Amino acid sequence: MTVELDQIVDGKYRIVRLLGRGGMGAVYEAEHVALGRRVALKVLAPALAGDEGAMRRLFREARAAAGVGHENICEVIDVGRSATAPAASTTRPATRRSGWRKGRAATRRMVGARRA
Repeated sequence: MTVELDQIVDGKYRIVRLLGRGGMGAVYEAEHVALGRRVALKVLAPALAGDEGAMRRLFREARAAAGVGHENICEVIDVGRSATAPAASTTRPATRRSGWRKGRAATRRMVGARRA
């Protein structure tokens, strides 16, 4: 399934814009509709939607990132599967001081690292 701008994913995240694409999927700027919080939403590529290995890698990556507390690493706040996005992990900047721009840059570095 392709994710479109303004689409609501998993009943709670509205897609704002594409931030980047990597080997496993794409990262979007999104907004948690109930909280008004901006997040980065990583969604598996449609070609990998049925690939259980890719799902496990995404969940493992989310768990690993959730265990790291550093101002240059985005904090993982959710991960799951839904009908609108086969698997996604949502992140936000690790600190208020780092702001969205630094959080977005860290997300891009994470996406780039996955390509290597």
